[in-house]
Amino acid sequence: MTSAIDQTKPTAGTATTSSVRANFTAAYDEINALQRVSVDKVVTTGDYDVQVATFTNAVTLAEGLRITVEVGSLSGGTDNANDTTTPTLAVDGGAAYVIVKPDGTAVSSGDFTTGIYLDLMFDDTANKWVWLNCPKADLSLTGVPKAPTATQGDDSTQIATTAFVAGQGVLQIDETDGDPSATADITKIFSQTASGDLAVIFGDGVTKTSVSSSADSLTVGADMATVGSGHAYIGPLLVQWGTISLTSGSPATFTFSEAFPTAVASVQIQRMSTGRTIGLGVSNSTVPTVTGFTIEGGSNYDTAGPYAVTYIAIGY
Repeated sequence: MTSAIDQTKPTAGTATTSSVRANFTAAYDEINALQRVSVDKVVTTGDYDVQVATFTNAVTLAEGLRITVEVGSLSGGTDNANDTTTPTLAVDGGAAYVIVKPDGTAVSSGDFTTGIYLDLMFDDTANKWVWLNCPKADLSLTGVPKAPTATQGDDSTQIATTAFVAGQGVLQIDETDGDPSATADITKIFSQTASGDLAVIFGDGVTKTSVSSSADSLTVGADMATVGSGHAYIGPLLVQWGTISLTSGSPATFTFSEAFPTAVASVQIQRMSTGRTIGLGVSNSTVPTVTGFTIEGGSNYDTAGPYAVTYIAIGY
């Protein structure tokens, strides 16, 4: 765009009404033309590699001129997009100029597809269109960037915020003191010690339990298990044990000291008696439930009883 503003007027001390009005009129027309271009969006025609834009209000190229175009349904191109990394745009029948990224580097094949909007600024020195709203790669963010929090269970490529991660109940790293036993945050499931060991926290606000890790093993600390009378919670597992007195031919029903929350995985029964054969000595046992089981002493065993058998049950 060639400016019609006469920068020599008005001459100091000799201003005339006509010269001032002429410059104001020229400035008004030029500003208005730029504003019309900024809102006069057009759909491009031609080829994905060689696009053409024709504005209702004629555009004259000048340094810093900005236009917005929508990529139309064009010809050529693989998968309906540009093939070349040096696509061009010609405006209002003028010369075609290459479109580049803001840093001057080439665009990528497939960047320009039907329906996307291109915010372009003309670089009069390089004779190129600068794609101002091109997708940014490898962004380095500062401050506290925010993003929408995804729905729990979402496994898409959407950004996972700290709120999303905390809601999933998964890995959280203690980056403040590095000491799981000293932190007041009892919502953590996993943490990390200052030495890099993995710590598992089953904190109830008072007790913190942990394990330490080496290259190929985990060492369980003494406070990892909650031990009661005849049972112990080891992480998510419940282990129970005890002794049952059996008599041959007499069923005995036994109730666990703690009902298993979900299911019984296994019940193992063994007779342990000095001077006697070590064997099962059990017949007619029932499938264990979460609350207990029924067993009967074996009639062909070496004694009719009563005799003691021990059991161990594992569940969750």
